[in-house]
Amino acid sequence: RIGLFSKSFTQSIWLSFGAKRWLLLVAIGLGAGLVAVAVELSLHYLLEEKIKFIDFVGKSTDSIGAQYLADIGFCLCSAALAGVLVCFVEVLAAGSGIPEIKCFLNGIHLPKLVSPKTLFAKAVGIVFSVVAGLPCGKEGPMIHSGAIVGAMATFFNLERRLRPLNLDVEARDFVAAGAAAGVSAAFGAPIGAVLFAVEEGASHMTPRILTQLFVSSSVATLVTRLTLGPIISNHPWTLLGTGVPVSFGRFTEVSYNIVEMLVFALIGILCGLLGALFNHMNGLLSRWRKRRIGPTGCKRFLEVLCVTFIIASLKFWVPAVFLAIKGEGWQPMIFEELSETQQLWMEGGQHSIRDLFHNDGDKAFDEYGLLILFALFNLMTTCWTFGLGVPAGLFVPSLLSGAVIGRFVGEILHLLHSQTTTATTTAAMATGTATLAVNGPAHPGIYALVGACAMLAGVGRITISLAMILTEATGTGIFGLPIFMVVVIATWVGDVFTRGIYDLHIIELKQIPLLEQSPADVMVRYAVKDIMASQVVCLQAVEKVQRIVDILGSCHHNGFPVLENGTKKMEGLIERG
Repeated sequence: RIGLFSKSFTQSIWLSFGAKRWLLLVAIGLGAGLVAVAVELSLHYLLEEKIKFIDFVGKSTDSIGAQYLADIGFCLCSAALAGVLVCFVEVLAAGSGIPEIKCFLNGIHLPKLVSPKTLFAKAVGIVFSVVAGLPCGKEGPMIHSGAIVGAMATFFNLERRLRPLNLDVEARDFVAAGAAAGVSAAFGAPIGAVLFAVEEGASHMTPRILTQLFVSSSVATLVTRLTLGPIISNHPWTLLGTGVPVSFGRFTEVSYNIVEMLVFALIGILCGLLGALFNHMNGLLSRWRKRRIGPTGCKRFLEVLCVTFIIASLKFWVPAVFLAIKGEGWQPMIFEELSETQQLWMEGGQHSIRDLFHNDGDKAFDEYGLLILFALFNLMTTCWTFGLGVPAGLFVPSLLSGAVIGRFVGEILHLLHSQTTTATTTAAMATGTATLAVNGPAHPGIYALVGACAMLAGVGRITISLAMILTEATGTGIFGLPIFMVVVIATWVGDVFTRGIYDLHIIELKQIPLLEQSPADVMVRYAVKDIMASQVVCLQAVEKVQRIVDILGSCHHNGFPVLENGTKKMEGLIERG
């Protein structure tokens, strides 16, 4: 008989319910959340100090040239720090990390991908990449960072009677949980994070794995909401629910006409075409980088500095020239005195997306030429930056470009409706007839949301998880149908011309042997015998040690079929390691 508080009873309950595994999942969510909090607070502080510093130089010197030198110096120093971490410390910290994590979760081992060194370079580097003014987001690197936190949990083999946590299958489950926690921490969207891991990550999913993903994602969201709200927005520490701001601001009212679904569909088609063009151009640029620059070294570091110099200079001088053309002269630009459209050039990022979604002032974003110019500029520079020797994500830059395009469409529709209504009212007053009130188009912020979803879907070919992430990040559950419609349309249109940006980098550029979800059309006429070896190196279920040693020394295969003695029936597959 076992006592209730005896050691044997405690151990049996502890092992039966896998309590340690669930505690590790909670720890993964906690770790990913803390990394996201550290990155977000660092970005918030440094971006505020950057704007204060540039404004201070402009006011104290009254010289736009001195202000430009301060801006370009700050950007170059930040980019240099990010570039050093990639070009000389850890090359796998470059980019978003999503393609590499996708490969890892599908059974392809990449050395140092989930090491603590890569985590340090990724988390610190993305802060300085964004501060440098490069069009990149922290969300992709947060997914990579969360995956590394999940991989680090496999180092704690706390109980040998559990299934060993360092097995490949178990490790992939924990990495998937970490990646989902990274998405959840970045956007505050636990359900979307689970769907993202299913759609873009793991190739094998069970109800148990789904539950694990949701646990880690929920904990990561809880950590970020409990810490960032009080620190940044001065909310009470214990406040949760609708009082806590979501990532891109909460829509209080979402109203649209059924006819506008056609406009939303056209935005999806446009963004799908732009996404296909983006991927094609980025593929050409990445191939050139692979031939001419290389993955590490001084050439790649100098490219980082040159690209940063050009982008930062254009982002400074375009609004300055625009102000000079309007007759305001060559005066220093003070951030608070700029219009909403001009602030897009100086700031960008998540704050700008929130303004595009929710700013409803009469003169908000009414500089249409500068607005559409920024959309094209941000899209081209994002294409230029993705693949640069710095940590850089695609989520926020793509969302920002699409939001600007959608906001532009919404503003134009409101302008046309206003002019039509005015003309109709004037004509009715002249003839003395009555007029019927006609509801106007949806708020321009709704069009910005539609454009943001469509552009990211056109570039990354993400559908269900993207729709859920944006729904959770804006609190617009009732707007789910238009969001899902545009992401599907943008994905379908983009797939006609190119692969998604992540598959493009995995399969065509890095040539990683990832087994795709759907086979290529040319493979339909092939049988298994056309691609497999005729003399397969096999092992019997019972083998002598000497023969196993001889086989391992005579070939470089990583997996060997195990056959039943006598019948040659396949029992399974054993790996070299």
